[in-house]
Amino acid sequence: MLGILGAVAPCQISTNMGAISYTTNRMAQGKKWLTEIVSFFAGKTFVYFLLGLLVLWMGKELEALTIPVFQATRKIIGPLFLITGLYFVGCVN
Repeated sequence: MLGILGAVAPCQISTNMGAISYTTNRMAQGKKWLTEIVSFFAGKTFVYFLLGLLVLWMGKELEALTIPVFQATRKIIGPLFLITGLYFVGCVN
């Protein structure tokens, strides 16, 4: 559970330091710690895998949606650059 929560935390450094502190404390007490470390990394790996799949899926969906936007933008950007250039030269007020 700590690995899953740690993967979605905004600051990975503090989460990893907390996990290291927790594990070091468990080691000092002589308790089982290897399964907890493996579970922590498995949880983080699982969440990053799911986030990667989500980004991949959303990227494919967004690619299909943005093609018309890019086509319209290409038609507008050329004349806009010309007008901006003429403005900088002083031909257009």
